[in-house]
Amino acid sequence: MKKGIIIAAAAILGTAAVVLVCIFAFQWVGRMAVITVPDQYADQICVYEDGDFVYRFEPEDITADTQAAVLYVKNLLVVYTKPNLSPAEKLSLAKQVDGTVVGNISGCINALQIRVEEPELAGLEALAEKLMESDKVYYAEWDSPLWMDAQADQNRWSYSISLTAETDRGNEAAPGGNDWWAEAVGAYTAWSYEDLFQDVTVGILDSGFNLEHEDLEGNLVSLPGYEENTASSHGTGVAGIIGAKNNTVGLRGVASGSQNQVTMLCADWSPYSNDDEDWWYLNYLSTGEYLEIIKQMVGHGTTVINHSWGINIGNWLNWIGTFIEEGVTPEQQKQMRENLAEKTALNCMLLMLELLENKQDVLIVQSAGNDTDLTEWSGYFCGIDRELWDTQILEKDFPGITYEDISQRILIVAAVKNQRDGNGNYELCSFSSYGEQVRLCAPGEEIFTADKFAYHRDQGTSYAAPIVAGSAAALWALDPELSAPQVYELLTENTVGYGVAGEKQEGIYPMVNVGAAVEKLLEEKDLKTGCAVSVKDAQTGEPVKDAEVILLNFDNLGIDFGGTDTDLLSQVETASVRTDSGGAASFYNTGLDPYPACVRADGYGEWRGWLECSGFLAQIGGSLQVNEVLLSPGPAADELLLEKLKELAGQNGVMAVGTETYTGSGYGGGEQVVPAQRLTGCLCGDIWDYDGDGQSELLMVGAQPDDSYELGAGEDGTLLWITVAVYEAEETGQVSLADEKTIGVMGLTDTIRYSSVQFARGSENGQTILYLDHYLNMNSQSFEVFRIQYSDRLQVSGGVRCYEFEGAAGCDTGASDKALEELNTGGLSSENGWVLGERYDWEEISSEIPAGMMEQYRQDWQNGMAGIGLESSFFRTMYEAPEIVWAPDGGTDMTAYFQYFYDCCTSRPAACWTMTGGGAVTELCGFLSAPDHEAGMELTTYDSPGLLQEFR
Repeated sequence: MKKGIIIAAAAILGTAAVVLVCIFAFQWVGRMAVITVPDQYADQICVYEDGDFVYRFEPEDITADTQAAVLYVKNLLVVYTKPNLSPAEKLSLAKQVDGTVVGNISGCINALQIRVEEPELAGLEALAEKLMESDKVYYAEWDSPLWMDAQADQNRWSYSISLTAETDRGNEAAPGGNDWWAEAVGAYTAWSYEDLFQDVTVGILDSGFNLEHEDLEGNLVSLPGYEENTASSHGTGVAGIIGAKNNTVGLRGVASGSQNQVTMLCADWSPYSNDDEDWWYLNYLSTGEYLEIIKQMVGHGTTVINHSWGINIGNWLNWIGTFIEEGVTPEQQKQMRENLAEKTALNCMLLMLELLENKQDVLIVQSAGNDTDLTEWSGYFCGIDRELWDTQILEKDFPGITYEDISQRILIVAAVKNQRDGNGNYELCSFSSYGEQVRLCAPGEEIFTADKFAYHRDQGTSYAAPIVAGSAAALWALDPELSAPQVYELLTENTVGYGVAGEKQEGIYPMVNVGAAVEKLLEEKDLKTGCAVSVKDAQTGEPVKDAEVILLNFDNLGIDFGGTDTDLLSQVETASVRTDSGGAASFYNTGLDPYPACVRADGYGEWRGWLECSGFLAQIGGSLQVNEVLLSPGPAADELLLEKLKELAGQNGVMAVGTETYTGSGYGGGEQVVPAQRLTGCLCGDIWDYDGDGQSELLMVGAQPDDSYELGAGEDGTLLWITVAVYEAEETGQVSLADEKTIGVMGLTDTIRYSSVQFARGSENGQTILYLDHYLNMNSQSFEVFRIQYSDRLQVSGGVRCYEFEGAAGCDTGASDKALEELNTGGLSSENGWVLGERYDWEEISSEIPAGMMEQYRQDWQNGMAGIGLESSFFRTMYEAPEIVWAPDGGTDMTAYFQYFYDCCTSRPAACWTMTGGGAVTELCGFLSAPDHEAGMELTTYDSPGLLQEFR
């Protein structure tokens, strides 16, 4: 044990740091007596600022009684005392057994460690019984090493994995990938209320921690007085599951909200080394050390304490070999383990009684164990049951405390894997222990979390326990006034599904679901949701009075500016409010999704953008998150942009909308059949804040056939040039062209190709995205989606394309501006502006694509769409087209076949797409051209915003 003074800088705890002093003499003056740390044991005694001191025995003090089948500590007794004993009374107890007080714990836990001359077990038992005769003692016993073993399955340990970002996040209906464990327990549902999370403190006793990990630094701190720490992947991984930061790296801990501090007080149980090949790697504490750790954690405001450890049979047999050289049978070794499990359970029950007697409230979470055995043999809290209470505890000593008071503060957790039975229930991991003490199960296999280096996947009930501990912490973060039994009830009564035992296990165990528990709590505490706005003058910062704030219609954004939007979601109390003298306004019952909105005030330009909604718990208090809106003085930008739209319509003409059919000559090939003027002029105008600066821009989409266009020409086809332009309103009242792109598209005017170009708008993390969808088919086909963002200029910021031939296919991503410019040039080269992806080829071009290859190809498309913030319900591959039906007379029925490709060409983005982040997809405009296979074609153009309708 090191000597000296260790001071922990733990300002976030709001308490003075504990000073750990290992000295040769310390005096504590009480009523008529002095307790002095004895010189002969001072090297093994640590003294704390609050007056406590504890004794740590050395490995050579541990011995065995093979007849009784126990390991015990020579010459040491542990005495649980009643509170408020004087120093004289404590010294009197030691004198009764001719002993010396070497450990003194007072406060919410009261215990003594007494060093005696007696080395034999029978003699120690006699001395303990003598102390039990005193009315000042709850319980006395000989001490044994509290052995602690990580409950991770060590056959699957890994220190590094690929850190490819998880693309399918938050899919609670079908958990998978690195975040499957979070999805399976409803964590994303809980995180949807992240703005309500408050600061919370959790305790973790484990094998060591990386306090400087990028995902944990600042959240993970040493328990004051226990700064001696050696980094371990096990302890670091457990901490990551509970409270890893909500940031852009790694993972997210269950209890981490948007802004709250998750303080994890950690204590390393192995002060010498975490190298399991080092002789000093002995995972044990004295009973006094363990009691002091729990007392300090509770004293620093800990709500829940995680124990991802217990007595593992395999490691136990190796461990006791350190102290017993020979002559112990396997049966005796097993009995030693069971005896230790029972003894540790009794100690933990006494600990809980001491806490309750002194009005302390804490929840304990422990892993069930990895021995595919009854969890009671993992010991500690796993071994607490009614029988132990009935046979060991005298209720007269603890009036008013019942067994249920203890059992409802303990959660034992089994582990499940991501595999379900026919009823949709998860299966227990093959290693998981089980039994009556198990209250919940949680994911425990393929768990992605932090390690002492970076990140890894691991498995074990060690990782199921912190999921439950983190869930408990999340509930306390929402309501700090909850009691431990209330949190216990919320978690055990709001489960979803079960974990079902395997062949070597028994039982069925409720699956924790923090999302369901959180929503139940919010229901009970009367959750209020809304949107608060503070409108200010952008130049002076002064509040703007009587500004109108309007929530816009999700179904048809940007049309209804005349007042209350009658199509708004029905639960919102009002969709249009005015600011008060302080520039403030609020909406209520909005839910927690962001809303598109506009803000208007006389003498100011109009603001358009997204307003974030939040919530508060009526019974606990709190307030809505405030959105600050800055209005720039001057003419309304929207009015100026509308005037510019009229000007452009007059200069360039306005394209008709609707569907028309054109007929060709019927010679059998393709020909140009659409008059040039039909596809000339402005198609669509959209006024919206595309760059997020709080002021709208005008997006215009128009078209013009190439100069070489000739009506009736052959199948070679002609390009249609589509222009996308953005206009900005300036403070001077002028409107100027900010940027434009011109895109050449083939096949919109002829009778042989399926061709379409469509535009839509979405929101990704509060930022507006313009999407361009392109489809082209003539024997082979390609379909692609571009993500385009505007900030001073239009720029392609990603995309995904698929191209298909007979017997081959491929999917590329990462589109650039070059890819849009080269839209019709063909070529499968990165020089065309794409990041080339997987290529798929199969032997015979007439055969179907192999099933496994098809599934991977589809996944490539889905991943590419997710990369630009979209999910699509329609994969437009030609390999899934219906088969051509051959008639008995040799003819064919190709109706379903042609209809499939018609649908591929004309399907609308708003009908097929959703934003991965939950925002709306808004349809803008499109050009759709499909052959009718009777030497003609159908042409459709549409303009959803409708701002040009008066000019048609």
